[in-house]
Amino acid sequence: MRTELGHINFPVIKAHVTAIHTVTDPEILHGQLLIAERLKIVVETNCSPPLAAVLKHPEVFTGQRVGVVLSGGNLDLQAHRWGTAG
Repeated sequence: MRTELGHINFPVIKAHVTAIHTVTDPEILHGQLLIAERLKIVVETNCSPPLAAVLKHPEVFTGQRVGVVLSGGNLDLQAHRWGTAG
């Protein structure tokens, strides 16, 4: 996924963000599939990277209260590649 931070958001990120955790495409799809299987909620692929990061780096989040915002359902289920979620 690609986005531009812009002149408003980037200073906020510099001031308040202490870490950024990256995830791969298969990890993102795995998170999306897990949401669909466990919560029975269809979310956009762009929504699942935070869950994928929590799953990939549990040691960072252990013992903390973590919220993951789930949004959107703009997804073509017929065209989605669920099989690549591994």
